[in-house]
Amino acid sequence: MRIAIVAHRATTTNSALIAAAVPGLDVCLLGPVEAVRELGDGDLALGRLDVTKSLDGIELGLWELARLEGAGARVLNRPSTLIAAHDKLATARVLDESGIPHPRTIHVAGAGEPVRLRAPFVVKPRFGSWGRYVVLCREPGELRRCLDDLAHRPWFQTQGALVQELVPPQGEDLRIVVAGGTVVGAI
Repeated sequence: MRIAIVAHRATTTNSALIAAAVPGLDVCLLGPVEAVRELGDGDLALGRLDVTKSLDGIELGLWELARLEGAGARVLNRPSTLIAAHDKLATARVLDESGIPHPRTIHVAGAGEPVRLRAPFVVKPRFGSWGRYVVLCREPGELRRCLDDLAHRPWFQTQGALVQELVPPQGEDLRIVVAGGTVVGAI
């Protein structure tokens, strides 16, 4: 059995995952196309695709992960999971459909669109991480100016942005890690 981290580059996390492998296991980093050529039935593929640098979607490779599954490889971080994790609109919909409380969220496709939420607002790209282009707007005029400023960005032109009501911090910030329906960690 081969184990592959399926990603486009050797990030610090990807390198740490490979270094932490149990001695004797064949663990490597493969690009999505390489993984389709080299992995098959009984192999394990850990999908580590990220948001594109342009913030307009997810890196190429979702189709290849689906092909690996079809070839009998076990895929962790399946395409649907990666989409749910990286697409903030999809995440908001899943949380809403599951009855899990979260900030009221709307998708804004253009700068002039009306926003029917209460201030203060948080504006963020549909795809993104590490707080890039996340903006706090304290009143509606500030929100309009923010959306006008974002209107020239390619990611805004193709994906729009999310506007959420700000939920003031309360208590502790917890991150729960769930794998296969089981809590495996918390920070």
